[in-house]
Amino acid sequence: MARVVGVANQKGGVAKTTTVHALGYALAELGRRVLLVDLDPQACLTFSVGIDPEGLDWSLHDVFVRKTKVADVRRPVAGIDGLDIAHLPERGGEPEVDFVLTVGTKRIPIEVKYQNRLDPVRDIRGLQAFLEKPVNSAAFGLVVTQSDTEVITDQRVVALPLSSLMLLR
Repeated sequence: MARVVGVANQKGGVAKTTTVHALGYALAELGRRVLLVDLDPQACLTFSVGIDPEGLDWSLHDVFVRKTKVADVRRPVAGIDGLDIAHLPERGGEPEVDFVLTVGTKRIPIEVKYQNRLDPVRDIRGLQAFLEKPVNSAAFGLVVTQSDTEVITDQRVVALPLSSLMLLR
């Protein structure tokens, strides 16, 4: 039976990559089959095992988007039997959204900005980038806020206080 071990922390510099790298090597040395999954856009784990992600033809993006099999994107780590890695490529600095709801063929991007004040330009960049791509099939996006006094000038973006969102359930 396979076991999944995840290491996550949104704070940088807390030794996530080092921990995963060392744990993966140790388990492989004990005879376990290990797949390291590098979801960091900078691919630090992939680099740390001696693989340049720029030289790879396939990635986890192909698994998530194109339904490619994980077996097709995993790469063996040289020198350690049973240790493989798969990575998610960098997006090239493109802004992201936090969540995407899919209803039929339509999608609703959601950005959570639970802070005292929104920057009406910077804090909705990810939503705007998502909405501008016709392939995303999204007519509007939601930004979840702390208060109901936020003013967003982009008419495609709806500001919704978290308190109102919680009433929708």
